[in-house]
Amino acid sequence: MVATARQGILVAVAGSILWNPSPIIAVQHAFGPDWLPVFQVITSLGTVSVVLVALALVFWLAGRQILYGLFVVMLVSALIGTILKTAVGLPRPHDPRIIVRAEAVTPSFPSGHALTATTLWGMLAARRQVPLLVPFLIVPLVMLSRMYLGVHYLGDVLGGALIGLALVLLAQRLWLPARNWLAGRTFRFFVLVSTLLLVALLASLPFLGASPEDWHTVGAGTGGVIGLLLENRYLRYTPPVSTAPGRQMLLVALGLGLLVLPLLIVWFLGGGPPVQAASYALAALWATLGAPALFIRLGQTKRAVSRR
Repeated sequence: MVATARQGILVAVAGSILWNPSPIIAVQHAFGPDWLPVFQVITSLGTVSVVLVALALVFWLAGRQILYGLFVVMLVSALIGTILKTAVGLPRPHDPRIIVRAEAVTPSFPSGHALTATTLWGMLAARRQVPLLVPFLIVPLVMLSRMYLGVHYLGDVLGGALIGLALVLLAQRLWLPARNWLAGRTFRFFVLVSTLLLVALLASLPFLGASPEDWHTVGAGTGGVIGLLLENRYLRYTPPVSTAPGRQMLLVALGLGLLVLPLLIVWFLGGGPPVQAASYALAALWATLGAPALFIRLGQTKRAVSRR
């Protein structure tokens, strides 16, 4: 009984700190309004847009095997975040002393930006695509940005980061066994998996609400699934091994320019959630199908052996 009482007290104390407006207010006092543009850029490092760009670069430069794993892990991360937000239903910070500098329409826990940033940059470091220092710099800054913007409690960002870390560790543990098992699967198996993913993504549309990030996730996920399936069947793109650095950088710049084009058009001209989802689907299709086809056409790389 005594131990249970102590645990209850500890939980209550932790809750009073982690979901207290004081840490948010302290951060906003430490960084004045002039820091808003800086934190807006930092917080974008935990968004679907950055995930899309990062995964496109991984595909073009490192190949499909690592992309497949990262793509699935990021989809699982988004699914976990959505389920927990709906299940917990914690309201956003609403203390009158807090200055809210960003729009947020979904429940507060866990922080989707902290979860996405931890999963993305943690996985990139774990798969040796970026230095290990990168997630240790980016994740705390993204967490800080969410508090500065007044949209998350300390407990929200810590929760998102811890969930993301757990997902990264689990993915690392399963990476090799999953890769070896999938190596023996036929193309028909991937058609089945892709169909199930598409059904799940499309079935989520009635439940998305007004959150732009949720619509972006569904759009990018849908375009990515379709693009990867068609690329696997018809292109089998392999990264270049002997392309001159200058030419490679030029082609990557061209790929990225056309990748962000539909996103910029919607950003400047506006559009409702379905239009935004469609723009992210087009961007993902370009990253997974259009750009590889262009690279092959321009002679940067060759097709691999077709899979039956």
